[in-house]
Amino acid sequence: MKRVYIAGPMTGYPGFNYAAFDDAAGRIRFTHADAKVINPADNHNRQTDLPRWMYISKTLDQIRGLANLAYSTAADSMVAVLDGWRDSPGARLEVDAARQVVLPVYPLECILY
Repeated sequence: MKRVYIAGPMTGYPGFNYAAFDDAAGRIRFTHADAKVINPADNHNRQTDLPRWMYISKTLDQIRGLANLAYSTAADSMVAVLDGWRDSPGARLEVDAARQVVLPVYPLECILY
C-alpha cells in the first residue's frame, strides 16, 4: 500500500490553500485506490487559528511516523509536493525532514499515473 504525505504552501493563501491539498488528495486516491493519503489540511479539525508551532509539530510527527512505517513494512512511503512548496518555509521544513529520514520526495504530478 502506498502512503503519501502531501506537502505544500498554506500560509498566506486563501483558505490556507486547503482546496489544493484536497484536490491533490483526491487525485492521489483516484490514481492509487489503495493509497493512504496524509493531508495536513485535515490536521486539528481544519482549525486555522492555532499557534504555528502546533501545526509544524503535527506535520513533523506525521512525517516521522511515515518513515517508521516505511522501515517496518513493505509499504511504499513518500512525500508529494504541491506547486509553490519552495516558497513556503513550512513546506521546505517538511521536505527537509522527509529527506533526513530518507523518504522520497516527488512533485505531485510525478506520482499521478
